[in-house]
Amino acid sequence: MSEQAAQEPQPGEAPDSKEPIKTRVLRTAFETVMRLQGKEPGQVRFLAAGHSHLDAAWRWRAFQTRSKAKLTFRNALRHIEEYPEFSFAQSTPQFYEWMKDRQPRIFRAIQNAAKRGRWDIVGGCWIEPDGNMPDGESFVRQRLYGQRFYLDHFGKVAEIEWLPDTFGFAWTLPQIFAKSGAKYFWTTKLLWNDTNNFPLRTFLWRGPDGTEILTHVSPLFGVNANDFFRTVSANRVLPPGEELEADYSMSERSIRRRLERTPLPEALIAYGLGDGGGGPTPVEIDIMRTLRDAEVLDMGTPTEFFERLELYRDRLPVWNDELYLEFHRGCLTTQGLAKRYNRRLEIKARNAEIVHTMNSLFGDIYPEDELRDVWKTLLFHQFHDILPGSSIPEVYDDAYEAYERAETQVRDLIRGGLYSIARRIRTQNDALIDSAPLVVYNTLSWNRTGYVRLEVVPTRTLRVFRADGSEIPCQKVALGNRHFAMFTATDVPDMGYRTYYVKEEKPAPGAPPPRAAEWRESYEPVSVKEAADGSPILENEFLKVTVDAQTGWISSIIDKVNAREMLDGPANELRLYRDASMVYPAWNIDPHYREKKIDVQQQPDDIEIRDRGPVVASVAVRRMVHTSPVTQEIRLVAGRPFVYCATVVDWQEKKALLKACFHTAIRTDSVTAEIPYGAIDRPTRPRNRYDKARWEMPCQKWFDLSDGRYGIAVLNDGKYGFSCEGASLGLTLVRGPRYPAAVVNAWGLSEPASDRPRYTDQGIHVMRYAIFPHSGAWQDAKLWQRGLEFNAPFITIRTSHHNGVMELDGSSLKCDSETTYIAAVKRPEDNPGRQDARFHQLVVRLVEAAGAHDVVRLTFHGPLLELTDVNDMDLLEFSSGAAGLVEAEQGAVTLNMKPFEIRTIKVTLVGRGPGAGAAPETRI
Repeated sequence: MSEQAAQEPQPGEAPDSKEPIKTRVLRTAFETVMRLQGKEPGQVRFLAAGHSHLDAAWRWRAFQTRSKAKLTFRNALRHIEEYPEFSFAQSTPQFYEWMKDRQPRIFRAIQNAAKRGRWDIVGGCWIEPDGNMPDGESFVRQRLYGQRFYLDHFGKVAEIEWLPDTFGFAWTLPQIFAKSGAKYFWTTKLLWNDTNNFPLRTFLWRGPDGTEILTHVSPLFGVNANDFFRTVSANRVLPPGEELEADYSMSERSIRRRLERTPLPEALIAYGLGDGGGGPTPVEIDIMRTLRDAEVLDMGTPTEFFERLELYRDRLPVWNDELYLEFHRGCLTTQGLAKRYNRRLEIKARNAEIVHTMNSLFGDIYPEDELRDVWKTLLFHQFHDILPGSSIPEVYDDAYEAYERAETQVRDLIRGGLYSIARRIRTQNDALIDSAPLVVYNTLSWNRTGYVRLEVVPTRTLRVFRADGSEIPCQKVALGNRHFAMFTATDVPDMGYRTYYVKEEKPAPGAPPPRAAEWRESYEPVSVKEAADGSPILENEFLKVTVDAQTGWISSIIDKVNAREMLDGPANELRLYRDASMVYPAWNIDPHYREKKIDVQQQPDDIEIRDRGPVVASVAVRRMVHTSPVTQEIRLVAGRPFVYCATVVDWQEKKALLKACFHTAIRTDSVTAEIPYGAIDRPTRPRNRYDKARWEMPCQKWFDLSDGRYGIAVLNDGKYGFSCEGASLGLTLVRGPRYPAAVVNAWGLSEPASDRPRYTDQGIHVMRYAIFPHSGAWQDAKLWQRGLEFNAPFITIRTSHHNGVMELDGSSLKCDSETTYIAAVKRPEDNPGRQDARFHQLVVRLVEAAGAHDVVRLTFHGPLLELTDVNDMDLLEFSSGAAGLVEAEQGAVTLNMKPFEIRTIKVTLVGRGPGAGAAPETRI
């Protein structure tokens, strides 16, 4: 080529430049947008990583997602081979398991790409779950099964917890993430706030136990480039030597005023088609390559990006609070049945593990595969568009079938486990030979008293006896079309059982309840009577409750122990609102719904005293709520300090929201709610713009108002959204928004399309909750125990008279503590002694629930089993290397617990003597 020819511009080049025109145009556009945001080119170093946010189910059914994942992964693998600079990041072990089981060639190619550093394994949860509604143990299992899948198949765990599209995050998640292999956390959703800007982009997120995890918030690139660069502009660090601990009590201005004006010089670009999958397109990759050639950005992995952020750790502010999304508040309520299934399965999966773990000490086979199947079904349906209620109707048709299969499976597991326990108990009792032994099992880690409910034939009654032959009160009640006998089981040992004897009889007409006088020796029966104005009054030894005859609402709750009225207005009052959110209706509550109250029929159609007896007294109130018939039952049980409420509604409302409201006499500045493995205080009255935006709040099993001397809590068995206005609490019961529309290419939808339901949650809902007046603060009332008791009733099984090696009542594991409880007991994921009847290992998870320091002593019962070793473990059941075991001898373990700490230990028990550990030579 001549010198003149060399100087002439070549095709694709700008005159007088060796830079291709495309490169110059893209670089200039990129730099122009930066300047419009007040930033000079080169001030921020960008790293671009290919990614596809893939929804497990949403506007299509879950089975279609398997094909979407296959297409997405195949595209990414093709790009890895075609573009040497390209790398790809993908979360969700569930998707990888689909590939392993159905597309092994694709899975092997992914493994190979990961070994070469071209495929970044991120997101250690089994699925990308909702961030508030799964309970603490569910979050642990999300991480346990997800991270162990990665370790088994990729030789490492994910260091980045990757939840770009989840709708807010519980304050306790930093500890769960950090104790299961995560160093970093990334999300985008906080940028969706509808009222305030979240003030930070890169920060250390601190949980209530003090654990911190490096967190970055940035948008998915390509959705809105202008938003992306605004986020870059807001990503700031502290001046050298400065510290900042921020939370929602501070204003955005006060937080940002403490930060440097210049941005943190690192930014992540996660690009690629998402939601329905697909990943980066060739055009996108070509743009990124061009910008890389222009030295505007690097192409790499999210792991490389977070390693860059580590250089700024000592200059990052701390966020010491939940991460509340000011959007999608309705997801705490939409699809109420899915939420109820979720809560029930969480409790039953835990129960099944406990009974089978205890049976495994006798040499019984531990059903690890069946239990894991139940957990994986539960975890999958905690996906952030299934459990929140934001998917199409067919997704819930599939979900309910899966839930039913899992419930049947876990119910059989529990029954089989209880049968094995019962057959080892010495139930032979000649004095009660005409009565069937009934084993009442308590899976909670404290001695407890509560009611037992047994289904009976309508024409028969049930008599209940203690082992010494004394009779205890039992009462038949009707719940819908089913009939049950209820009695109170007292002092059932922690993690143990008590044996009763039951006898079914066909009573003689008009015969009085037998031996009523003897019953009153143990506790005062419950009563119900009518006041002069016709208002029913329910009363037991703890409470006196009045149901107003004119309204049907609870008008008075007197705490008899403290001689105090707990209400300053009606309780269990139903309020209906128009909820016509125009944007994402399945996700969002209309922010002005309080101004759109729909009148509820104030005079009830009927108030009926439904149950009278020594165990239960109840009142049923019937009315119409707009076009929906509602029955509310208010119940007291002898010996229990709770007002039990059940609201049954045939929901026919569309674009509406129903709350149960409780106007208390408690004046306090904060309302406390349970969150996964912890609790959080929020203000009862807004202090700033952030508080004003938290008008619908997440909870787990309870929330509470306490002034330090007295308090009133509301317990629930499957609701997750509530509100607080001063001294008034509101439990959100049900909504009726439009379903999202299916995408055009969704498969397997109902035919004809006109028959598909347009509005969610239409039909029958049964919603149970309880009002609990108490002395002191929520810690004094041990609300973590009360919430679990309400959700985890005793489990029972009838058995025969027979001899056995176990006493009529006993405990397998005792937990002596003030504020700590046993959250889970299971066999280890790795158990080298599984085949050895004399060698047993148990995993025990402990949770400090009150935000206090505590000393815990665990005692393992069993004269032929010797405690030989105890190890502190992380949540993945690997040695944590942490110190803190004070004592491990004489069958007991002593631990020091920090406030809100989650502690996992692995205990090794060895049989002492021939045949020890196998039935029937030993006992629990």
